[in-house]
Amino acid sequence: QIFVGKSGSSGFTNVRLASGPEVYAVEDLKYWELGTRVADWAQKKVVDEDSKRVARLDIAKGGQHYLLERTTLAGWQLAGQPVKKSEGDVLASKAVQLDMSDILGLRDDAEVKKKLAAGKDEITITVSLAADPLPAKPQEQSAPPGGGGQSQEQAADKQQPAAPTINQTIVLHLWKHPEKNNVLYLVRDDSQYAYQVDKWRVSKFLDFDPDKVLEKNETKPAK
Repeated sequence: QIFVGKSGSSGFTNVRLASGPEVYAVEDLKYWELGTRVADWAQKKVVDEDSKRVARLDIAKGGQHYLLERTTLAGWQLAGQPVKKSEGDVLASKAVQLDMSDILGLRDDAEVKKKLAAGKDEITITVSLAADPLPAKPQEQSAPPGGGGQSQEQAADKQQPAAPTINQTIVLHLWKHPEKNNVLYLVRDDSQYAYQVDKWRVSKFLDFDPDKVLEKNETKPAK
């Protein structure tokens, strides 16, 4: 705890820690400017990881699961089909750089449980993070000593990068607020707290449509 007094004629504000008797004079600190909510003093980042480590995104919404995967930073796939790189990259970034707007409280608190139970249209996002940032592109393997021809299968195998080693998984749950359209409830599985998050920060997941993120193979008509 910190006790903040009023500013005296000197312009300094008296501050004392609850753990000790010492009083400090702090310059340019106005007690009325200090936040009174827990969220004003808490770490804003609910998730803060390197998006280049994201190897898989599992989005569960509306009774369906959509798994986006990649082995390099060159591109994504969804159910074996190529995904627009920009769409996959934005989803990855939004999932691992996420700020809260407020703290609901401890997840085990009865009032918090009641609020979460009133939330609507749950979305679960499971983020699988590789131990290291993924390579920019598949690395070509050098030919074996002595040369020699290669089969098509061998050549194709060389272009397949090894699956990244996953060393961290983050699971996020989102619910629409029952009354407010601009905020959602948020829970991270490995956190004891429940949060509120601004809608614009997670709108990519709310609006996720697999048909809109897939690369379209446009074939030109034969002449």
